[in-house]
Amino acid sequence: MPVQHLTADDYILSDWGGGQTCQMFIYPEHCRYADRDFIFRISSATIRESPSTFTVLEDYDRILVSLEQSIELAFQDASFLLKPFVPLSFSGADFVSSTGTTTDFNVMMRKGTEAKLTILHNEEQYKIDLNPDCIQLWFVAKAEKPVTIGAMKLAEKDSAVLHHTESVTIHSTIDIVADKTAIIFQVDMYLDND
Repeated sequence: MPVQHLTADDYILSDWGGGQTCQMFIYPEHCRYADRDFIFRISSATIRESPSTFTVLEDYDRILVSLEQSIELAFQDASFLLKPFVPLSFSGADFVSSTGTTTDFNVMMRKGTEAKLTILHNEEQYKIDLNPDCIQLWFVAKAEKPVTIGAMKLAEKDSAVLHHTESVTIHSTIDIVADKTAIIFQVDMYLDND
């Protein structure tokens, strides 16, 4: 199976109004965030200014996770305390401002598509079902020791991506072995088969 190992050298850094963004993955690969022509994008951003205003992305939905401390998110009609490692889903069309500083993990998906975030932690070994109908990405959010995904060893902040291939069947699995202190994000990005 063609699992791609991504490290900091493969990520794309850019500045935004409240800090810096590290793009780990974009699909299709030829797309650019600035052009808003992508279907899926996964990134990690530092929020260093407080308050900060999030970029409005009308054609996208988002899943956001804080990797460090809690921050307060203010929406038009409500506020929400985003605690570390607790995902929040919301529309990219929402006007959102934040109070506090952190580093986040951000999944963006074009409206009408689906992505699911699962957080793996408190176990040392996983046998993950592979889905032939989606792209699967694993991000090592926290790890004191390297995490083994398939045949690869990933350090903290590394990622592994498995693109849809004919070799992935409904019964295919991949083994993940990690220290109990590790926190791994699994993102399933579902492809439109129409």
